[in-house]
Amino acid sequence: TRLGMQEGEAIESKMVSRRIEGAQKKVEERNFEIRKNLLEYDEVMDEQRKRVYEYRQNILDGANCKTLILEMLVAEIDKHLSKFLNQDFGTESFAAWASGRLSLELDHRNFRDMDFKSAEAYAKDEADRAAEAQVLDAIEENLPEQEDASEWNWAALAKIANARWQLSLRDRDLKKIGRDQVDSFLIEKARTAVEKIDFQEGAAYLDKDYGFKTAINWVQYKFGITLPHEEFNTLEAQDFKSQILNLAKDTYAQKE
Repeated sequence: TRLGMQEGEAIESKMVSRRIEGAQKKVEERNFEIRKNLLEYDEVMDEQRKRVYEYRQNILDGANCKTLILEMLVAEIDKHLSKFLNQDFGTESFAAWASGRLSLELDHRNFRDMDFKSAEAYAKDEADRAAEAQVLDAIEENLPEQEDASEWNWAALAKIANARWQLSLRDRDLKKIGRDQVDSFLIEKARTAVEKIDFQEGAAYLDKDYGFKTAINWVQYKFGITLPHEEFNTLEAQDFKSQILNLAKDTYAQKE
């Protein structure tokens, strides 16, 4: 063969064996996720079918269509406004957004009572700490000390770093730096990349009125109702929902 091996000869390289095992594991994980997603999609479709059939049967049994529609209005308004007006909605939204930008999991509870600058600094500090661990793991996986240096996979290490922190490193550049120094080099590159991430878009999530504004926009989109901010901003959550429900009912009545 091109590798100088005879057909049927066993592969004795530990790195190659580990690579094959790793590839098999990733394929199995991907296939599992595919099956899981298909099952979840099927469950959603099944739930939708059940609800449609239930509504259909209720109508055939003589249920009042107006009553059914109003019940759906109540459920939708309660579900969405309860979410938007929850005191943690802003921090949950910020944590989800920042997690996506930094590719790590952030707990929304850590952002409670933080202003935007403090939240940005905290999120980036967490990303810096995660980057150090990720770099060391990638080096251990691709440049294992117990293996001969000729079997080290510098190309894979460069690929991981480039994908993770949007860098443009080449394997030969990393090889010149050497294994003893490449961890410090990559950690510094990762931290610089994290620091450059623009967080300004996430500032809106920590606005004290973010949940209220989201609720106002949802009502406008869903029912075509424009609400006066000053009048509704002072209402408690339950009063807010009650008034929106009444307005939605009035809008529905006008369209009958």
